[in-house]
Amino acid sequence: MQNSKEPAKETASWGPYKSCSHRRGFTLIEVIMASTILLIAYVTTETSIRNLGWCIGVATGSVVMATLLWCTRCLFWFWGQQKEKEIREFNAGISGIYQVVQLPDDSQISELSAGATISIGDYGWKSESRDEEELVYLHGLTDSWGVAWCCGFKPEQIRYVCSKPRSQYYLPISWIKDQSNAPLCPFPIKCQGGGEYDFPIRRGELNEGLQHHLVYWRQFRRNRKR
Repeated sequence: MQNSKEPAKETASWGPYKSCSHRRGFTLIEVIMASTILLIAYVTTETSIRNLGWCIGVATGSVVMATLLWCTRCLFWFWGQQKEKEIREFNAGISGIYQVVQLPDDSQISELSAGATISIGDYGWKSESRDEEELVYLHGLTDSWGVAWCCGFKPEQIRYVCSKPRSQYYLPISWIKDQSNAPLCPFPIKCQGGGEYDFPIRRGELNEGLQHHLVYWRQFRRNRKR
């Protein structure tokens, strides 16, 4: 039986995190910051016009606005770089795909969607660790990238297959809005149960980013149709 330990030479190739590069909206903090910049520029311009005249006042307001916009752009660039680095490190630590060779105990199963089962031969995408550090936690994904189960396996219960073609986290927004836009998952589980499953979401980040809001909005709409 092959060891479940990942070979040191196997590395995943992760693309850059571009969750905001093709979006069509703005976050609340961006709207607040833009409003604050406009307010400061307006107050500065009005004050300068009253004290220094129209030309100098307008010039002063323009310089203040340009400076604030430049500082804000640098701040968001820094935040984006830090977020991209954190996501790359996170994905690099869970870059493996495994195959089930022994069935786990019921106590090892964290999540099991209705109609789904864990079978020998199922592929599992490594996910973030839960409570037991000695267990290797995997996501069982459907053809459409939904999470059918999440389970912690002992090393002897799984074998390492390969590195992931991409992370199951931070999927493109177009996939989340409409699962028909997503290509088939290359390493799905066998018995998918025919149910509707939600996309993977990192623990502790339920309120972060447009992606997570879309996930829960899609789930809310689906529940209303039932």
